[in-house]
Amino acid sequence: MGSWRSTSVVVTLAVATALGGCDGADPPEADGIGGSPTTAAAGGPTTASAGPATSAGTSTPSAPRGAGRVARTIQMLRSQQTALDQKAYRGYEATWAAEVRTARRRGRAIAANLRSMRVAQTSFHVVRSSLRATNAPGRSADPDLPAGQGSWTLEVDVGWRFDDVVGQDMVSRLAYTMLAVDGMAKVTEITASRGARQPIWLVSGLHTSRGRGGVLVIAPTAERAAGLARWMQVARRDVQGVLHDWPGHLITYSPATRSQFDSIVGAAKREYDDIAAVTVTVDGSAEGHGPVAIVVNPRIWPFLRPVGRHVVLTHEATHVATGGTTSNLPLWLTEGFADYVAVTAARVPVNVAAAAALRVVRRQGPPRRLPANREFAATKPDLESTYELSSLVMLTIVRNVGRCRLVDFYRDADAHPAHLEAVLERDLGTSAATLTSRWRRLLVGLAGAQ
Repeated sequence: MGSWRSTSVVVTLAVATALGGCDGADPPEADGIGGSPTTAAAGGPTTASAGPATSAGTSTPSAPRGAGRVARTIQMLRSQQTALDQKAYRGYEATWAAEVRTARRRGRAIAANLRSMRVAQTSFHVVRSSLRATNAPGRSADPDLPAGQGSWTLEVDVGWRFDDVVGQDMVSRLAYTMLAVDGMAKVTEITASRGARQPIWLVSGLHTSRGRGGVLVIAPTAERAAGLARWMQVARRDVQGVLHDWPGHLITYSPATRSQFDSIVGAAKREYDDIAAVTVTVDGSAEGHGPVAIVVNPRIWPFLRPVGRHVVLTHEATHVATGGTTSNLPLWLTEGFADYVAVTAARVPVNVAAAAALRVVRRQGPPRRLPANREFAATKPDLESTYELSSLVMLTIVRNVGRCRLVDFYRDADAHPAHLEAVLERDLGTSAATLTSRWRRLLVGLAGAQ
């Protein structure tokens, strides 16, 4: 997904089609009537700009119906970006419709988030527009919207970043609901577009805590943010003890509710009900260059004991350090490595760390193959044992060649995921079949020792 300079905005074909081919000037904004979409006479993108409407040697054509709304919206987006560039948060609030009570409160809450999280907006790209007003003249479908004031919506790809976090800019697709006030476009709501992940700064009522080495924690209370920041320092230390060249930057979210958690991680309802935390790319992209965040599940976290919190966060921090969210490695390796690092750092005895897996081995015997990716689905009833079995693959490697060779193997495999068998042979002097056989013997030995 491309980024766009703040000096120009491209309105893509979907918007160009809605705007093109209509004659006449933009209607008065107060009447709440937007132009109905019509078919454009010529295809291709239309560039909207807040700059001069004329160029040398040409006259200014009359604006197509609805174009004024888009132009005013673009001006509003520029005003928001400029305000954030200058850290003028009252200027950002001024782009919201103060005449609408809910909009005034929402704008104030988002501005507070942007300030505390140190968010900068770096680009915007209008991708879709609904120019038909949502309220007819003289009445209002929204009880908080003044009668006769129509609103319209646009979908915008917003580029943004945390000012103090290293990494590429993130891009979130957001739905802006707009209202005309005194000839200007004002915001009444911003939400994530359907199917898109909600950026954390749109979630109301959050507090931010920062720790040394690039640790950023965002949580519903200052106390929880500070406590989680301390745990993240522990996780950071654990992972750096294994991956010595990792700089240690960590972003962690602790949403207040299940619905917030689902919207941030892009999960279906109840999909991750039994998962303590997940690591996701912040904007939902599959690229490995942008920042990732650890998102703590509010349904599980309060009930974890200290050792459980230690293991969960070090596991997730290992994913951050190794790029596990976008890796093409098999999950027995990415999840097994993260679990091995975590339980080792927390000094959990193997008979405790692998209790569920060893129960399965005693009941059914050792698995005949390494865990398949499908066995890691969040809704699988035996997910705990699958993670533990994968961690024991790492223990098998360590007992044969040592931890340093395991780390070297993981990094080499991550660089060449399509040639895992060759990497096994080169780095560990073994094959997948031999590794599986050794792992099965370890499982039988551990299960029999209980």
